[in-house]
Amino acid sequence: MNNVKIEGLKREEFTEALNVLNEAAKSYRKVLPPEAYKEPYMSLEEFSSEAERINFLTAK
Repeated sequence: MNNVKIEGLKREEFTEALNVLNEAAKSYRKVLPPEAYKEPYMSLEEFSSEAERINFLTAK
């Protein structure tokens, strides 16, 4: 039986989730126009702002 639990992302998990997001974004740097891509793709401040309006979920 699969014991995966889906739950909302906790504030103390933001840094880890942001690291995953920024690492994944690197896969798109060759296909995105230069003005649409920067490193890091998203700062912690930007991520926190997005998290105020988007419900991020995690699988554990």
